[in-house]
Amino acid sequence: SWIDTSGNLWLFGGIKNKPGSSADFYLNDLWKYNPITNEWVWISGDSASNVKGFYGSKGFASNSNIPGSRSESMAWSDTLGNFWLFGGVYFDINKTNTFLYFNDLWKYNISTNQWTWISGDSTTNKLGNYGIKNISSVSNIPGARKGSVAYTDISGNLCLLGGLGYSSIQNNTFRLNDLWSYNTSTNEWTWKNGDSTIDQMSQYDVKGVSSAFGKPGGRASAMSSRDNEGNLWLYGGSGFSTWGSWTLNDLWKYSTETVQPVTLLSFTGKQKNVDAQLAWIVENEISFKQYQVERSSNARNFETIGSLQAASINGSKHSYSFTDYSVFTTQKVVYYRLKMVDKDGSFRYSNIVRLTANNNPQFTIFPNPATTSFQVVYSKNMVGKVSIDILDINGKIVDSKKVETNGSIINFSTKKLVAGTYTVRVMYQNEVFANPLVIVK
Repeated sequence: SWIDTSGNLWLFGGIKNKPGSSADFYLNDLWKYNPITNEWVWISGDSASNVKGFYGSKGFASNSNIPGSRSESMAWSDTLGNFWLFGGVYFDINKTNTFLYFNDLWKYNISTNQWTWISGDSTTNKLGNYGIKNISSVSNIPGARKGSVAYTDISGNLCLLGGLGYSSIQNNTFRLNDLWSYNTSTNEWTWKNGDSTIDQMSQYDVKGVSSAFGKPGGRASAMSSRDNEGNLWLYGGSGFSTWGSWTLNDLWKYSTETVQPVTLLSFTGKQKNVDAQLAWIVENEISFKQYQVERSSNARNFETIGSLQAASINGSKHSYSFTDYSVFTTQKVVYYRLKMVDKDGSFRYSNIVRLTANNNPQFTIFPNPATTSFQVVYSKNMVGKVSIDILDINGKIVDSKKVETNGSIINFSTKKLVAGTYTVRVMYQNEVFANPLVIVK
């Protein structure tokens, strides 16, 4: 349910019981209640129960679009009063006799009275794709779930916490403690906090003291509220304390708008001969600890290669530089990011900078993101053997192809690959090149 900008109450779906039946019947009807006239209006959906949804085309509104019957979904309203709906559960008694969990995100426009399938999958029981914490991506998506906490932060982002559902690796439903944020302008999810694994224990630390190490454990059906400063207040639920699964009565406060002890204005890099030169500019550096420079060959697995202590010049801009010497004697493509570490141990990451050796033959991937296939396009003609490897986020080869070519374009199918972020590695004339690839299905 939600309240629009005119004060009307809107209600979607849920479970009902029929007299004389022990079965549950799931609904997808949308109602509006006017508190002034004291009247209900049936707006959308079906009067029948256990109805399958019609998704249409992702991102396009239609009069025929409608979410399927479900309960325990998560709901938000934006500044225009539009309704956003995520996930939930449906019990398929007719076919599989199992619970089916959703991870689809819908938007209902109260002006046009139309539903739009925005994000997620049209199938059920899908695993999540977490990506990198605090970095948004078109490939990020929470796993299917029900009974999560949903709230809107003061920036207007749709936030989602925990619930009972699917993580990134476990093909079954468990209690989650992951915190997600969805930006309605960029249409991207960001994994903000918590874990990508299931049934995590709570870490209570010291009561009343803010800490980077304290966190709620996995839980579902918790209660929540947001205060005027944008802080989330979380209470109880069914989940994990420090040593087991119970009904909980712990109260937590989480701030999504914490004042950062440093503001990163820019982070850039360039090649100079065989070295990589990095530079960044910050301001408002208040009692800050250090910057750790991290490097990766695939934009996923990073290692720390050096650190700089913060100057902590309050309120003023300050510039830093770091040189990764001789990196291009062994690497053709390299990725860098900053890990910005505060004195209390909390940290956040910068944007990722990609550098390519200038003497490398350049290639691009089109389209990117890709769905069923993509092309490797070189800037010059290739003659002879070319090997293409697709690496997952852990650096494991999940698909490969070897061809003899006399051209500049090689086609590659994504049939064997699931949606996610990969690295395309091309070996040509005893040299190796790499580019990131996002697959959306």
